Amino acid sequence: MTAPDEEQRLPLRLYNTLTRRVEEFKPLRPPQVLMYTCGPTVYHFTHIGNMRSFLTSDILHRVLMYNGYQVSLAKNITDVGHLRDEVAESGADRIEAAAAEEHKSPEEIAEFYTQRFIEDEARLNILPPTHRPRATAYIPEMIDLASRLIDKGYAYEVGGNVYFDVHKFPSYGRLS
Repeated sequence: MTAPDEEQRLPLRLYNTLTRRVEEFKPLRPPQVLMYTCGPTVYHFTHIGNMRSFLTSDILHRVLMYNGYQVSLAKNITDVGHLRDEVAESGADRIEAAAAEEHKSPEEIAEFYTQRFIEDEARLNILPPTHRPRATAYIPEMIDLASRLIDKGYAYEVGGNVYFDVHKFPSYGRLS
């Protein structure tokens, strides 16, 4: 199956969760589409429940490509910083806990489960992303961003954690 010519192409219509309506998709800079999807936290094997979200985003990726868009997809790898109990903001980092349990370094755990994830996606015929940034490669940028948000009054620190001040963004939560 080949993509239709631009003149034959029907408008791509998607459900907009913000407006709660089906709307025509209009990229900011056609024909380029920049797409981001969350990737895995790499401390254990993925399961079919995890893979569901990656399959869903793969379908959108393919539909955009079929419709002639040039898709640049970034899918992150969270290889640090996921606490076991995120609600209580306590417990060991999941990767550090897996490293202790498997008698490996956190780097070995992250690399092993990153490779397994990539292999699992390939087995499911999920297209590889254009970019696969790892959280550990951007820690200085994350710290800088958090610091700037604190300096501008959009975030605050409590007990070593930084929180976004939702009162500074009146429409916060509209998508939830």
